[in-house]
Amino acid sequence: MTTLAASIGTPLAFCDAVVFVTWSDWETEPRSNRYHYASRFARHVPVLFIQNQREVGEKIRVAASELDHVDLVSVSAPVQANQIQEILSLLRHRGIKSPLLWIYDSINYENLISTLPKSLRVYHATEDYFTSSSAMRTTAVVPDSIRRLAGKLDLVVAVTEPILDEIRKSCGYTGPAVVAPNGCDFEFFARLGNSGSVPDLERGRVVIYQGALNARLDYDLLHEIALLLPDYQFRFVGRCVESSGTRRLRELENVRILGPMSPEDFGREMYRASVGIIPFIQDAWIRNSLPLKTFEYVACGLPVVSVPIEALAPHAADERIIKFACTAEEFADAIRSASVSRHDPAVVRNRSELARANSYDRRFERVLEELNSLSRQARDSVVPLNVALLFDPASCHVGTIEEHLRAFQRFSSHDVTFLPATNLWGVSSAIETVGAIDFSIFDVVIVHYSIRVSRPHHLVENLAAALESFRGLKVLFIQDEYESIECARSWMDRLNFDLVYTCVPLDQREDVYPAYRFPGTDFRPTLTGYVPEARGMDRFVTPLGARRTAIAYRGRKLPEIYGQLGHEKYLIGTEIKRLADAIGLPVDISCEAEARIYGEEWYRFLGSARATLGTESGSNVFDVDGSLGAQIDRLKAGDPTMPFGEIWKAVLAEHDGKIRMNQISPKIFEAIRLRTALILFEGDYSGVVKPDLHYIPLRKDFANFDEVVSKLLDDGLVREMTDRAYADVILSGKYSYQHFIEGVDDDLRARCLRRMPRRLMYGAVHAVNDDGELHPCLPAVPLGLACAADVLGGEASFQGIQEKVALAVATGTLDAEDDRERASQGRRSKDYVVRLGKRLVLRYGVPPLQKLHSALAQQPIANHVARLVYSRMPSSIRSKIKKAVKGG
Repeated sequence: MTTLAASIGTPLAFCDAVVFVTWSDWETEPRSNRYHYASRFARHVPVLFIQNQREVGEKIRVAASELDHVDLVSVSAPVQANQIQEILSLLRHRGIKSPLLWIYDSINYENLISTLPKSLRVYHATEDYFTSSSAMRTTAVVPDSIRRLAGKLDLVVAVTEPILDEIRKSCGYTGPAVVAPNGCDFEFFARLGNSGSVPDLERGRVVIYQGALNARLDYDLLHEIALLLPDYQFRFVGRCVESSGTRRLRELENVRILGPMSPEDFGREMYRASVGIIPFIQDAWIRNSLPLKTFEYVACGLPVVSVPIEALAPHAADERIIKFACTAEEFADAIRSASVSRHDPAVVRNRSELARANSYDRRFERVLEELNSLSRQARDSVVPLNVALLFDPASCHVGTIEEHLRAFQRFSSHDVTFLPATNLWGVSSAIETVGAIDFSIFDVVIVHYSIRVSRPHHLVENLAAALESFRGLKVLFIQDEYESIECARSWMDRLNFDLVYTCVPLDQREDVYPAYRFPGTDFRPTLTGYVPEARGMDRFVTPLGARRTAIAYRGRKLPEIYGQLGHEKYLIGTEIKRLADAIGLPVDISCEAEARIYGEEWYRFLGSARATLGTESGSNVFDVDGSLGAQIDRLKAGDPTMPFGEIWKAVLAEHDGKIRMNQISPKIFEAIRLRTALILFEGDYSGVVKPDLHYIPLRKDFANFDEVVSKLLDDGLVREMTDRAYADVILSGKYSYQHFIEGVDDDLRARCLRRMPRRLMYGAVHAVNDDGELHPCLPAVPLGLACAADVLGGEASFQGIQEKVALAVATGTLDAEDDRERASQGRRSKDYVVRLGKRLVLRYGVPPLQKLHSALAQQPIANHVARLVYSRMPSSIRSKIKKAVKGG
């Protein structure tokens, strides 16, 4: 999907849209700083301008504005839960993944802001809500809401230094901030003045005020000024809030209240005037502010007479540009003196240059610099993200899965919490089966490919429901995408992943994951495996001269649904064995299930041969809904011996190869690391290895078998080829798990510019929220799960644990264990608890331990478990914990 940002080369690399949250009404509000920033952001990315102009209970209303790329989204005040969901849906369907939140209204959007935790949050502080003012009629509501918001902000953009100082003092805000004073749309007013649409400038005496006539104006002061200057016309342009003050003004013959006007019309009125005035009630609030109208007057060549305003003091040095006045007499004198220089060419040029220097374009550039700097700092931050990785522990006996998971544990710079998240095969879970789950303590949740999203019930429903409502970054690693892809797509529809690591070539991604269906998802390429990290693997490398077996290979006969690519694994083994046997070439090749080899014996087997065979991995048959597999099952039911070729012609021929999923197999990385030569069917192999550079190519009709054997028996060629493959693939580090994880870390960092506040997690069950309260976030799980042998290096079989739990549920009892095994398990559990305790204390210090003790004391079940764990600890550790809890 081509975005506006991509089409114009945006400097906003950190966001793909800006969401304004305001209390405005775009259609009736004069051009405020909201308009000026929205219009400038819209030159680079789409803008959604949210305004609370709907009734409670209504759906959101989306309408185009008069500006390109600015859409108006009307909601109620406060925004309702259903409207938040509609806004999130709107973002998703427009492919907006990383919006910037630009906040004005601190009261009505708290829940919306909290549902966008990845988005940078900017508060545009245009008013001083912390200084008492009768004109502003200030209450505690807005200041209190800003205080709640302040701790969740990434940047404050204030229009004056005093406003920023008040926010820092009143809210304790210590984060990044920039002062960007209100400016003017200089280019607009310059074009208007040069367009010929303004008649010859009147030389009469006209004083203009543009802006709302409301409680901020000092009507007594205005009334007296107008009486002192009967020879001047006073014109008021803007929305009028009727009051006794406005009625008194209307009674004066030299006063005209013109009402709201278009920007072009009030611009012409300013060009016709002699002086612009700012006659607000004089208090600390106005002194801290900066009225937007100031530089608009100046842009039209007007001198300005204003009540004292701190931000304008530097410009008041030249009284022909800005003059301060407090009393009616001072205003009258200043208006008369300023009028003299109204049309002085040199002074008008000075005013024009001052307006240009204070244009909103200049202001916007300054803010963009700060935002880009902030995003760079966030991307480069060494503060780790909180990552939950959901996986299937019953699959960890598979070497490539265990290595893939362990790579996150070993190499990620982020804090990764591994969470078992699957049902037993064929078992579905109701949402009540596990305790409440809250993922909001995490920045990122990853669903690992060991969880088969091609199955409807492999992922525990509780975790699925929690992930569905999670608003942080959601990531999916997926493999075997040719299997029941519609089921996988349905999971993706439901869970709305932000980032998917796919084995589908990106040039064919649209065929599998069309953009219209997944507009809010980024797809990144990944391999099915990387260079194995197994320690001691090099000891299985046999010198070339001692390798007596010419070719070692273990293949298998895959189900027909895998198509030609799957059949090749069987074909290459059986045919090469036949040809090798015919010429007496010593090979160890089998495609029988009972001949398969695992673990270290596999490395010993592979490292003892001159070469191994290989094909591209995967399948080019996409069985979208399982119907192709069903057709094959029906055919085989009628004829169990039907050859692959006949099945392929009858069912698969028109589907095989429509989407090419050819991948390099992890076994090729294993062979390269063991310095074993590769004899591979011709193919792409994910671009990792090249024919005659890294492997000996074998034609799929085996016509070049004799040439392959000749190369295989050439020691110099084999040694040169294996050395080159080792250097390019292994030593380069490009295909290492460390390099892979570093890339994933960078991807997560780039998409999570905000970090969730660090939450202390107690036993992965409770976390401290914003109010310092302990609340449940993850359900309690048996301690054995974290210690299982096939769960990242524990002692027991997780599959065995699952089966015991299932048996216990069915029978109400657990099998008796041998006393010695129970004692041994107790010692291991104690050692694990001690190690875990040390890590917690080293990481978080003693105070959290005291908080944990206090929280546990109030919960009987947790207290009982804690006492049980405590009783198993060595006395030296118990003594230290006792001292820590008591403050000793």
